[in-house]
This record gives sequence, structure tokens and C-alpha cells, in this order.
Amino acid sequence: LLLLAVGQLFVLLVGGIDLSASAVVGLASVAGAVAMTRAESAAAGAAAMLAVGLAVGLFHGVAVAVLRMPSFLVTLASLVALGGAAVWATEAKPVTDLPEGFLALADGARWGLTPGVAVAAAVAVLAHLLLARTVAGRQLYAVGLNAATARVSGVPVAARVVLAFALSGLCAGAAAALYTARLEVGLATIVPREILL
Repeated sequence: LLLLAVGQLFVLLVGGIDLSASAVVGLASVAGAVAMTRAESAAAGAAAMLAVGLAVGLFHGVAVAVLRMPSFLVTLASLVALGGAAVWATEAKPVTDLPEGFLALADGARWGLTPGVAVAAAVAVLAHLLLARTVAGRQLYAVGLNAATARVSGVPVAARVVLAFALSGLCAGAAAALYTARLEVGLATIVPREILL
């Protein structure tokens, strides 16, 4: 949830909204689980999850910034389409037999923290540093406050909107990796762990 919240932060800063996060997590979870079972590689699965999230985020960013479509409608359509595609591709069945190395993301707590919690915390810290210490971060704030003024001031508004959505998608892909490791299966929908037990 922390990773999804960080991703939403970027989109909200530029005055957009991303309703598709749960569908992106489901699609990335399934894609990564399939990649892992076929390649028998945890790295291949994690890369597939991040790639799916980034691709969807870039698509949203281009649709909003270049094609001038409302982010509400674009991401709402993606919520339905991507969620449906993930359920259709798996016939609503979980993808099992994930590599042990990947499942370790949810295990092996040290000092009270699992590797997944450490990853989420690190992403949150990096997001803070990006927003507080970089020009691009300040430009995200400027776009959200007044896009027209930011454009006149030389801020690449379209590029910053695309960046915000891309980061949101990337965070959703990372959340999918942690979600999949915790549940130990690739699932097309986000469900509480207790339902599976």
C-alpha cells in the first residue's frame, strides 16, 4: 500500500488521478508470475512486473499529456480493461510454483523488517528526495499548482506529466512484486491474504 500511495502522490501533484492502480498490480502480478514460471528466474519475473507497470504508466502519461485526455477517464478505462485482461488471461486462476528466491521478498525478517518492507521504505525515501531535492521534483509541484504558468516559465509540462504517470506505474509494478511474493501466487485481482487461507 505504501508503494501505491507513493505512486499516487506523483500523479496527484500534477493535478491528475490514477484509478487503475489495482488493475495494474493484478496484471503485473500475473505477467511476472508467468515469466517466472517459464524462465524459472525470479529476476525475470520482477523485471516483467516493473516493465508492465512502467508501460501502463507511460501509456497513461502520453494519453493525458499529449492527447489531452482526462486522467479520470483514461485510468478508469484502464482499470476495467487491464483488470479484465488479467482475469481473462488466467481464467481467474492463480499462477503458482513461483521460485523460492522470489518468495524470499516476504520472508526472512531482520530487525522486524522483511525485505519487502525495506524496499517500500527505500522507495518512499527516494520519492521524498526526488521531490524535495531535484529540479524535476520542483517542476512536478509547479505543474500541479498552475500548468499554464509553469509552461510560460519554461517547465516541460507534458514531460513532467508523463514522468508522474510513469513513476506511478513503476510503483504499481513494484507493489505487484511484493504482493505476489506475500501471497506466493500471481493473482489477477487484489484480495486479502486471509481469503486465500
